[in-house]
Amino acid sequence: MMGLLSAILLSVAVPPWGIGVVLLAAWVPLLLGSGRARSWKSAAIGGAAFGAVYYGLLFRWMLQLPPLVYVGSWLLGAAYGAYVAAAVWHARLLPRWARAAAAALIWVAPALIADNPLRPFFGSVVFLTGLHAPLPLPLLQLARPLGENGLVFCLVLLNALLSQAVSEQTRPRHAAQLIKTRYSRPTMRWPSRPPAAGRT
Repeated sequence: MMGLLSAILLSVAVPPWGIGVVLLAAWVPLLLGSGRARSWKSAAIGGAAFGAVYYGLLFRWMLQLPPLVYVGSWLLGAAYGAYVAAAVWHARLLPRWARAAAAALIWVAPALIADNPLRPFFGSVVFLTGLHAPLPLPLLQLARPLGENGLVFCLVLLNALLSQAVSEQTRPRHAAQLIKTRYSRPTMRWPSRPPAAGRT
């Protein structure tokens, strides 16, 4: 599953590794795998695997708390991954110009909803921000103009654009192979002429 590669890449972006540069492409495998899934259910399963691995690593500090806290957060992380992957699968039906922005919005939408100005849910905001924003400290210092949600949106948007470019580059090759397989005609061979009567 390509989502597992994204889980590993996002994990190394946060402490103790803190290799923040991988965020420039960490979401690409997840987005590619979700868009190429056979159905939204298949995409959701891959997303759940991504969430289980990534958030299991991200929330490992919760192992010092009661087990129910860690297990609950881990299950919610898997559900979050399933939601993202299934929604990205549906977003592939959107116009080409809207797909990348839709993928980025899908990633940050839960935190934006929880942080609504009318009735924000502080506890949910903290949890969802931890889910969707694996930002190392240097990047967090750059989040002032757009806010943390805005910065994550821009990062996922960049990843979605890269994913879309990769998908469009591979699509003509698959199409050419499909056309060649389906419409290639076997070589016509004329039957050999039977020997004339009376000849030995």
